[in-house]
Amino acid sequence: MKKHNSKIRKIIDIQVGTLELISRLDKRSKTSHCKPYDTSTEKIVRRLKEHEEKTIPVLDKYKEIHDVAIVNGEAPFDVVFERLSVEIEKGFKNLR
Repeated sequence: MKKHNSKIRKIIDIQVGTLELISRLDKRSKTSHCKPYDTSTEKIVRRLKEHEEKTIPVLDKYKEIHDVAIVNGEAPFDVVFERLSVEIEKGFKNLR
């Protein structure tokens, strides 16, 4: 960020429930898009726990000082994409 002389102006928090995440990652584990951390339910749960312990506190801190848009990520891909596009566009409009 410093290299480009820019600042964080907005955070987009894509929220998906834990059971839905486990289901999605389990499905992905059976495809050619499988990642090493998708290979078992145990690894998926460990990864989600790590996210909860490390990422969520950072997000909570950012919420104190930045605009945060919450996007429901449980909708179909096209709907989530549209919601993200709207939030990104709002962010660019605020730069002008």
